[in-house]
Amino acid sequence: MRLISKILSVGLAVTVFSSCHEGLDFDKLQKNFQDSLSTVVPTWNAMKLKPENDGTQLLLVIGDPTFYGTSNDFKTKKADELGLMILRMAGKNNYLASGTLIVTKDPKNQSESPEDGQKFAIDFSALKKQMGQ
Repeated sequence: MRLISKILSVGLAVTVFSSCHEGLDFDKLQKNFQDSLSTVVPTWNAMKLKPENDGTQLLLVIGDPTFYGTSNDFKTKKADELGLMILRMAGKNNYLASGTLIVTKDPKNQSESPEDGQKFAIDFSALKKQMGQ
């Protein structure tokens, strides 16, 4: 029984470390991002940042009625700005390739897929090239 427990523990540790890709700490990234989000979206109320697909994709949900009411062109521009900010915080050795910004008017949103969500792509690969990474 102890052997099985040790094997499961090692397997879990390998899974956790491999999903972080060279130690990218998503909890730290989320904290830093939350602290800086107001520089790009000053009126934000709710925010969720979630890594997906083994850390190569990122889901960003922002709840803010003011931001929700802006034009799609404005939100697309902000998606790129947020993507650049995330890449600067993540550092050069990250595996982020793509992401999705979802904007909802619900200032208390906790959902990853709000009913009124407006989706905007974040092309981390293109942004990395823009940054020279």
